Amino acid sequence: MTAAGKSIIGPIGTGEARHSLAVCKPIFIKGKFWGYATALYKEKRLFKPTFNKLDKLGYNYRLSKTFITGGGYQPLSSNLPAKSQSEITFRLGGCSWKMEAARKDAGQMPREVKSGIFSGIVTVIVNTVLAALLLNYLERGRRLAKAVDTGYLTSVMSRQAFDRDVSKYLDKHKGEPSVGALIDIDDLSSTSMTSMAMMQVTRR
Repeated sequence: MTAAGKSIIGPIGTGEARHSLAVCKPIFIKGKFWGYATALYKEKRLFKPTFNKLDKLGYNYRLSKTFITGGGYQPLSSNLPAKSQSEITFRLGGCSWKMEAARKDAGQMPREVKSGIFSGIVTVIVNTVLAALLLNYLERGRRLAKAVDTGYLTSVMSRQAFDRDVSKYLDKHKGEPSVGALIDIDDLSSTSMTSMAMMQVTRR
């Protein structure tokens, strides 16, 4: 009894095992064909070690084969929801086989990248808020300094600001001759008259 090449037929329906494969081996006796020895295999059991290895490595897969008579690939087993990233084809049992695989996280943003983007957005928001608060603080300080250094109606330097600037000038120019003038307006009967007179004087 001698054996020639095997043929793999299927997938075929065999009760609950929808994806079974029939492995047929021709038997010859004294050089004459006698018949076939046929064994049915559940496809999942036949390739279980390969599928388990792919799953542990983080890959989805799809195994397909053609019929002996030709035609397109028929899926045998698959948990691959989208297109594959890589594939391999081979011949076995008179049929063409194709194994496709893709990372389970393919098309998804890695957790580290998500965390980095979230941290970056939070940092930008915090920095923007702090910058806005700082600018507001500086603007309020500028307005407060202006209110202290100038009169509300006349916008002329106040006596306090005048004394401060004169002191700075004298400290910077010690020993140098300096001339200053101080004008005092008297005999004004009311605050309103004082303000009006100051406005007239400062405009000149």
